[in-house]
Amino acid sequence: MNKTITALALAATLGTTSCIGPDNAHDSVASWNSRVSESKFVNELVFLGLHIVPVYQIALLGDRLIFNSIEFWGGENPISKPEAFTPPPKVSSAVVVFTPRETPQPACSVQALGRVTAAAFGQRRKMLRQSLKTLVPNPEELLDAAGIAPDLRAERVGVRDFAKLALVYERSVAGR
Repeated sequence: MNKTITALALAATLGTTSCIGPDNAHDSVASWNSRVSESKFVNELVFLGLHIVPVYQIALLGDRLIFNSIEFWGGENPISKPEAFTPPPKVSSAVVVFTPRETPQPACSVQALGRVTAAAFGQRRKMLRQSLKTLVPNPEELLDAAGIAPDLRAERVGVRDFAKLALVYERSVAGR
């Protein structure tokens, strides 16, 4: 009996607790769904599919429990509607707001991180061992010291690994 009352109380609390705000993620899914096709039949099939795979429900849950809470406590909803832009874009878009850390983890200079990422992404679809040659003559040494495979492409490397690579680069430049 106590477990039932506790479960009902918890369900009622979760169902009614959130910071009131716009349901931008849910509305973005609905807006996209309405423009999938010119055919109402196709749009209805997509709508049903998005309910079977609970896309609408997850978007609404994200709005109510995460994004509206972020807006309440932080002042901005991380998902903005296209109407927030002047002039409004003719495409469906969203803005996600990130607050950067004071220093990257592991701690490296922002300049070194900028040089490393610019070199890594500076050439289209190149492996790191090739694209980082614009930065240092032998990038394999840097990649090995940072513990990153030289045959990876830049888009496959995480932020923490880029910070490690920047730290190794910074130390190698200081050691010259």
